[in-house]
Amino acid sequence: ALPICFSVQDVALKVSDEEIKNRVQTYPIVQKTLKEIPFDIEKFSAAARECWVLGGKYDSVRFNAFVNNKNESIEIIEKLIRDFPDTEHDAVFRINSFLEDAVLLGFSTPQNTFDWAGALQTASLILTALFPERFTDYRQARWKKLASEFSYPEPPKGSNTKSPRFVK
Repeated sequence: ALPICFSVQDVALKVSDEEIKNRVQTYPIVQKTLKEIPFDIEKFSAAARECWVLGGKYDSVRFNAFVNNKNESIEIIEKLIRDFPDTEHDAVFRINSFLEDAVLLGFSTPQNTFDWAGALQTASLILTALFPERFTDYRQARWKKLASEFSYPEPPKGSNTKSPRFVK
């Protein structure tokens, strides 16, 4: 854990300057691809692959399976982002709808189980790029560790949703 009195430099070292730099460099590019009409899945996926949030081996394999279904992934992503709701309730509903579609399209394991975390990670990348004031792309495990470092309590567990900790 960090000492009670810590500097911004201590926090930056803990969080990692390189990871932050990656987000600052890549998210504006991802955002630009998401705002283009017509939406180009190949430009989006190329930009997204540069983001460290999708840097894990299984993350990239499942992301590739998802975006390789071009027409379906375009439809699912557009359904997520177009006229994105203002209310938390409606945002959670929209995100859950994306997750349910995404796990069927490519976010699944070789054992034929759904990779909810991978689908949520992709939703968080997309929504963080478009709405950085509302969303963040950190993995749940990262948030737990960060909360622990600052002695924050964990957020309450959701009842019937996959996205309660993701929506601010």
